Amino acid sequence: MRITVKEASIHLQGHGMQKAVPVQDLKPGMVTMWNWGETAEIEGIKSSKSGKTHQIIYKGGKVDHRRMRTGRLVAIA
Repeated sequence: MRITVKEASIHLQGHGMQKAVPVQDLKPGMVTMWNWGETAEIEGIKSSKSGKTHQIIYKGGKVDHRRMRTGRLVAIA
């Protein structure tokens, strides 16, 4: 995955360039997009004690939880 911080977009396999935001800016209700166009709606976000990582909890579907570093860019639908 190629990351372009300047434009806040990332390249997703099978989908191309997509608008992105850092994990720390995600909020419940936002819809994230992954490779091949798969989407998931965020139900909740938990920060670690140190604040370096966040655990993302999704509504239903295949992906239930993802743990990511604070500055990682995530595509939004």
